[in-house]
Amino acid sequence: RRCSQLTEITIPPSVTEIGSSAFSGCSNLVSIRILAQIDTIEDSTFYECKKLEIIQIPDSVTSIGMFAFFKCSSLHQIEIPKSVTYIADSAFSGCSSLCTIVILGKIEIIEDSTFKNCSSLTEIIIPESVGSIEKYAFSECKSLKEILIPSSVNSVKEFAFSKCNKLTQVTLDPLTTSINSTAFDKCNSLNSLSFNTKELSTQVYDMNTFPKIIYIQFLQNISAISSSAFNGYSSIQSITIPESVEKIEDSAFYDCSSLTDVTIPESVTFIGESAFEKCSSLSEIEVPSSISIIQKSTFKDCSSLLKVKIPSSVKIIEEKAFWTCQQLELIEIPNDSKLQTIGKDAFSGSK
Repeated sequence: RRCSQLTEITIPPSVTEIGSSAFSGCSNLVSIRILAQIDTIEDSTFYECKKLEIIQIPDSVTSIGMFAFFKCSSLHQIEIPKSVTYIADSAFSGCSSLCTIVILGKIEIIEDSTFKNCSSLTEIIIPESVGSIEKYAFSECKSLKEILIPSSVNSVKEFAFSKCNKLTQVTLDPLTTSINSTAFDKCNSLNSLSFNTKELSTQVYDMNTFPKIIYIQFLQNISAISSSAFNGYSSIQSITIPESVEKIEDSAFYDCSSLTDVTIPESVTFIGESAFEKCSSLSEIEVPSSISIIQKSTFKDCSSLLKVKIPSSVKIIEEKAFWTCQQLELIEIPNDSKLQTIGKDAFSGSK
């Protein structure tokens, strides 16, 4: 411990255990070769070995202790072998040069602050064995640009990815993964969400969880966008609705006040009440020919809406469907229209 002159070491096969803090503070240790078949890297074993660049963790190791590699600020990459099933709190915290982490082991929990302040980390693949990502696990990983959270993860805890300043894209399954509202706190570049799911639950996430999301995309075929799924997501500008979608349910995009671009595919046969109500930046909408009823308040208070194309298939426009669409200048209804009923105040408050 604190052998400041030690620069490299080989641990022979005869060694059965390396004690906690064994090499802690060996500030000039650059390389270590472990030939011993140890099963644990104990707490603080390489704590603040600030010049350590190279280490290969033996495939006999099953657990890595707390602060085991804390502030090993010259360590560039690490491979965690298949044998490892547990990594303790803060094990790699402060490894500021670590740019690549390969986790081969079937880790079930990424513990508190495990990779906190690994400020050079650009990529990590979270194993599908992981069920929980704990507090501050990847906080201040300032070079991380994308993260894929596998569907095995059922919870992402407080500040897990906070202050990841360059993080722009998150892929996850909202049906299986619960996310604390502070999990992505101060991720100021995070603007894109990809949903790897076959269905959505009501209110996908609280709007404060992802306050700056601009783009939403779906990676799998879903049949419906559920009630209030994106209610109040005021920063969303663009969303691509998959051609597999058949229903857009009530209030699905209610008060998405920045939404400017949405294409509703011909697969959609039902658009619920208030589905696009208060989408105040939406300037144009084309109702697909698969729709026969425009429900109550569907496009109510779309105050920037200029143009609407209503297909011949529409038979009923219910009350307040386009109520107070103040800028609405053009409503296109074809000559062969099947329109039979226009409800009370359907276009009231329009030009």
